[in-house]
Amino acid sequence: MDILLKRFAGRLILTMSLVVLEAAGWILFPLFIGRAIDSVLADSTRGLYEFGALGIATMLIAIVRRLVDSRAYARIYVGLGEEMVGADEESDTSTRTARLGMLREVVEFFENSLPALVNSLIGLAGTVLILWLLNVPVFLGCLVVAVATVTLYALTGRLTTRYNEGFNDQYERQVDAVHSGDPRRLREHLRAMMRWNIRLSDLEAGTFGINWCS
Repeated sequence: MDILLKRFAGRLILTMSLVVLEAAGWILFPLFIGRAIDSVLADSTRGLYEFGALGIATMLIAIVRRLVDSRAYARIYVGLGEEMVGADEESDTSTRTARLGMLREVVEFFENSLPALVNSLIGLAGTVLILWLLNVPVFLGCLVVAVATVTLYALTGRLTTRYNEGFNDQYERQVDAVHSGDPRRLREHLRAMMRWNIRLSDLEAGTFGINWCS
């Protein structure tokens, strides 16, 4: 993760900048819809043109962002994958194959999950800001909930990381378990995989339930 952030900082900054611009465009939609309605009521088309321009600009940014993302992260995956396999000659083929799969998961996180997270955070910040402008007591209540949610995920982050490490370590043994031809060894491996998966699922369910109640 650190290597990816340091070596490909320029590409990551470019893709994240496009993500932020896209998210900002979507946040402005309610404001521009209101301006368009006010404009129509005032017998003017200016608000409609502004709304149309925002929609076109946001969609163009979204398209460009996806085109840039797919190519940037493909180069990152190929470059890091070649280096990782070349530098890890001591491990067997199954372990290196499993690590390539985990590298792909890391790249997919930056390509898909991180932009969704950034969009959600910016959307939350925009919503809270609008509430602050409309109703201060409601804004304060939402702010408390937002802080509680972030705190909860921060507290469970280390546990999530440990569970993911356990799952990935077990995943590295999958090819060997299958290749062994031993049904008992394969069964134990699959059960171990699912135990880690269940722990992750239970943790996610618990945090989701607590956040929903708050």
